[in-house]
Amino acid sequence: MMLEMESGNYIFPGDSIFRHEQFQIPPIPAGLVLDTLGFNRSVEKLYKIQQANNATMIYSHDPIEFENYKKAPEFYK
Repeated sequence: MMLEMESGNYIFPGDSIFRHEQFQIPPIPAGLVLDTLGFNRSVEKLYKIQQANNATMIYSHDPIEFENYKKAPEFYK
C-alpha cells in the first residue's frame, strides 16, 4: 500500500518485507519465504515503485526503523 501525503509518499509493504535489511537488490529473504523467486520479483516491483514515487518505506517489523517513525500523538500529514 502506498499513501501520497503532504509530507511525502509512504509505502507500507506489510509482511512482504519485514525489515530494512531485506529491501535491497538482490533481496534478502526472511527465513520463512517458501517462494524465493516470487519474493525476489515482489521486492524488485516494490523497489521500482519506491524509486518512481520517491517514497519512504515503513517496515512493520523493524525495531531499528521503528525508532525513527512518528508515534502518537505525532502524525504524518
